[in-house]
Formats: sequence, structure tokens, C-alpha cells
Amino acid sequence: MVEEQNTVGVPISERCMIDGSWTHDALFSGYGCAWVSTCQSFGTDCKDLISMIKDSGAWPSFSTELEEFMKLKARFTEFSIVFVPRQENVSSDSLAKIARSFHRELYYIGCSVPVWFPRPSQV
Repeated sequence: MVEEQNTVGVPISERCMIDGSWTHDALFSGYGCAWVSTCQSFGTDCKDLISMIKDSGAWPSFSTELEEFMKLKARFTEFSIVFVPRQENVSSDSLAKIARSFHRELYYIGCSVPVWFPRPSQV
């Protein structure tokens, strides 16, 4: 299920906030995910991402990223993703930009931001 909806008043703890960061001339992109719980409802400020999921064939240049996304999606028995305005998605936007700055694949799962990870004001 992919949809756009008004999220005003919906607690952030009920969804996983995601965002991506890329530039047209960069070799690397970044993806950020702020996961508060074991939610199956995702929010993004990228309307293009929602379009890609609805019609992946129309976005061949993102086929690798969409393949990885679909692997993640397959782990859930129920799945939804909604549009969330950027001002409500600041945490994952910052994580995506920081991840892109590492110029390599970066994975971290934890309950807090690690001390070695730059804070948004340092990016």
C-alpha cells in the first residue's frame, strides 16, 4: 500500500521516517532511516519515491535502489508508505546527508546515534 495522506497530529513513534540524499554528479548516495519502533508504516518527504514504488518500471535508472527497497518491503506482512512534509522529516533527512558523506556503504542499527557519527550541524 502506497499513499499520500495528511500526517499532522500522527505521532512519529508510529512510523519509520526515511529519506535519501544524492546529487547529480556524485558517485554515492545516502539513505537515512529513523526507526522508533517495529513499525510497518513508513514516511518520506520524497514524492518521487512514492511514484517509483507505484510504478518501478517508469524509473529504470533507480532499479538497483528499488530492488533493495523491495527486499526491505518483503520483510513485512503489511506495508505502507506515506508522504510527509520535509519539516516533519528532519531526522532522517539529516541521516541521509550524513550517510552520503561517508562515500561507502554504511549500516548502523542502535538505540542512539553513535559518538563517531557526525551530528547534522557538522555536515
